[in-house]
Amino acid sequence: MKNLLIILVFIAIILFAGKFYVEYSYEKALDDGISMISSYADVQYDRVELGLDGSLSLHKLDVKIRTSGDSVTVSEIKMESSDRFLALKGDSAFDGGKFPDSFSLSIDRLEMDSDLIELAPEKDQCRNFNSSFVYSKLGLERIRADGRFSFDFRDPYNATVGLYYNDDISTTDFQWLINGAEIGSVAMTGEMPIKEMSVSMELSADVANAVAEFCAAKFEITPEEFLVKVVGSSKYSINSFGADLGPDFRAALIKFMRGGSQIELQSTPSKQLLDIGNAQFFKAKDVVRWLNLKMSADGVAVPINVIEQVKPKKVQKKVKQGKYSKIKVSQARNYLEQTIRIKRTDDRSSVKGRLLSVTGDSLNVEIYRYTGVMTFSVPKSDIASLEVYTIIEE
Repeated sequence: MKNLLIILVFIAIILFAGKFYVEYSYEKALDDGISMISSYADVQYDRVELGLDGSLSLHKLDVKIRTSGDSVTVSEIKMESSDRFLALKGDSAFDGGKFPDSFSLSIDRLEMDSDLIELAPEKDQCRNFNSSFVYSKLGLERIRADGRFSFDFRDPYNATVGLYYNDDISTTDFQWLINGAEIGSVAMTGEMPIKEMSVSMELSADVANAVAEFCAAKFEITPEEFLVKVVGSSKYSINSFGADLGPDFRAALIKFMRGGSQIELQSTPSKQLLDIGNAQFFKAKDVVRWLNLKMSADGVAVPINVIEQVKPKKVQKKVKQGKYSKIKVSQARNYLEQTIRIKRTDDRSSVKGRLLSVTGDSLNVEIYRYTGVMTFSVPKSDIASLEVYTIIEE
């Protein structure tokens, strides 16, 4: 019994010594990273903790941007994995493209100054979905949020990846179903192994009201008119998603922008969309089609209909036809300010231009040269024939 107790104590000492060594190693690596950005930000934290379940946590992170004075604080960042020794293995855990069966990274009670949120340019605000949310203009000095990233590879052919984010403004939940067995071949094939995607969103009603009031003031209309006339317009849909997704979609978007309504989008992307090698050539309307979207608002299906934008046909202006007709030099005064063509004697080049005046012995014509407009005088004695340009009436 005594020997067993000694063994247990020895194991406990090894475990706790290993625990403290791992924590010290991560803190040292973190401190080295912090020193590299010390000129840009002042970063403080309380401690790194290795849990007995293999989880690794960073407590009370505080980041202050030196140039602006803005700050970000996080109560806890926690990494959990099905591999209890992931924290001990470090980078080597991913050698050979290996992943643990499951992994999650949670951010608990993140707070940041609203000025850190990148705003849309003044001229673009409220003209699409993203630019409608102008955080700092809504009276929020600090944004409070929680987030979680996770993946589950226990079934590699139907692996799941999730990203959840919740703050004072809205709640967003992304989910991807992928073929994890094909991840290693992405570099060779250029195709992302995504089988399905989904996203659900819900906007705070209080924030929705503030957004509508702020944006209505931009257009000098009422909040209700902003929702109906702007958010419900095909142009807003095109600005936001690259295509007009139809009247049912626009009606659901209005409902979402009123707040308190949950929208869910599901996608089974086509092969064309997964071909990331040609992504630079994709057009927005084609991307929308290739997503094969299904949508619901508060559980009720919403039809999506990509409406082609019909460009108005150009009106072809009728080109007026004209011709030159011979006239007598003695009749020239009757054609002042009209276009004439003078054929000169001795095979000299013709003179074409606007007839300005007629004198006793010459015709003064406005002609164009590379140096600009000039007046050219043609002696009547040099005129072999005189023609005037007239429009043919249809």
